[in-house]
Amino acid sequence: MSEEAITKQVTDTVRANEAQVRAAVTAAVTEQVRPKVEEVARANVKAAVVSAATQMTVEQYDAAVASGQIPEAVQQQVNAAIEAQMASDEVKAQIEAGLAAQMASDEVKGIIDTQTEAQIQALIAQNLPAALEKAKAARIKRAEVREELKTGKLTVAQVLDMRDDPV
Repeated sequence: MSEEAITKQVTDTVRANEAQVRAAVTAAVTEQVRPKVEEVARANVKAAVVSAATQMTVEQYDAAVASGQIPEAVQQQVNAAIEAQMASDEVKAQIEAGLAAQMASDEVKGIIDTQTEAQIQALIAQNLPAALEKAKAARIKRAEVREELKTGKLTVAQVLDMRDDPV
């Protein structure tokens, strides 16, 4: 088998698994996107909680905390309210909707496409040397068998008995 044919065979085999590669890449990208979506949700929740509890903006609240103007008890109440909101079904649903929107964006789809293709190319590069080496070994073995047949070391019957040999 020629190097071109082997390369095509390896490429076809790897591409046949493209759906699994894409699924793995999508899962990895999702895990990268999720914290960013959660961060945005947390910022929105913090803004709402801080405004409701203190009638301040987040910036004003953070500055007041830094200067010691907000008592520890109030800070704990605000933090507890933020955590309670983050654990709510409503915020969890918002996070999932935001995640779905991000994953459906052209930017993220492009990242998934690029990373999927990179993984496919890496798998081809990883598998090609072994396939080429296997083909080389098969060519060498066939040449040895032909030589042994020609010199009489092997009979036609013995060669036919080798038919289960992948070489």
